[in-house]
Amino acid sequence: MNLYYCHNCILNNNNRECDKFSDKAVDTYKIISDNYSNVNFDVNLLSSYLGLSRSYVNELCVTNFEVPPRDLIKKIRLENALYILINTNLSIQKIAKKVGYLPRQLHYTFKNYFKLKPYEVKKYLLNSNNFNFFIEELVFELWNG
Repeated sequence: MNLYYCHNCILNNNNRECDKFSDKAVDTYKIISDNYSNVNFDVNLLSSYLGLSRSYVNELCVTNFEVPPRDLIKKIRLENALYILINTNLSIQKIAKKVGYLPRQLHYTFKNYFKLKPYEVKKYLLNSNNFNFFIEELVFELWNG
């Protein structure tokens, strides 16, 4: 199941798409979306919130989202970091705090995930008329990759 549809259906209450996910999967995604800004939020805390074992949460995420929970948390954090980066003038340090990373962690993880450093995205944003298309393509490729 592609994560873009998961995000769309769960957070936007698109019931047609939500039917494809188990209730526990919907709860999992919502808990991550509500807690990703906590720097201490991890798979152990997610499992605790759900009242399920780590191995069951792992199986649940892989079955429903095609990624383990650690990767799902990372994807949600980074997609939100990208959104904040594009739509605000916040510093990288403040963005990092908002998405549950230390600034150095955000730089490293962002570059590994998007193949660009956060400041490169900002620079491209300021110098391009096609930036929205670029970002849409980048995110679409990552969610479907």
